[in-house]
Amino acid sequence: MILIVASRFDKSENSVIESLLLGVINVLENNIENNIEKNKKQEYQVLRVSGANEIPATIQHFISKYPNKFSVAIALGLIIKGETDHYEMVRDSSTMGITQLSLRYNFPIIQGILACHNKNQAIERKYLGKEFGMTALEMQKIKKL
Repeated sequence: MILIVASRFDKSENSVIESLLLGVINVLENNIENNIEKNKKQEYQVLRVSGANEIPATIQHFISKYPNKFSVAIALGLIIKGETDHYEMVRDSSTMGITQLSLRYNFPIIQGILACHNKNQAIERKYLGKEFGMTALEMQKIKKL
């Protein structure tokens, strides 16, 4: 089963995170990847959290509490640069948290947290969910080797 942890906080005003999530789900439900069984939906669980900073702790909780339930996690969020240093703090802490978790638990976590300088960059990237979903399926296969 794939764990998807998605932030609710989206200052893009264009539902970027919802688009990312729909892209991931479309891949998982329709097996949009070449080397997987036809007509077999991938099981997944979606959890929503407040913002990008809450994603690493949530993933850690679930992979610790249910060590054999999930094969891969996908982190989805959006951080848009503002006028303060808060952007850098959230970007760096969420990215480092995900990387440390992945290495510590030997657990693949797909980094789908977009860090954009403005709303237009975020909107241009709102269709990357498909890539995140395909990467999760690829990592799931690699993990089975």
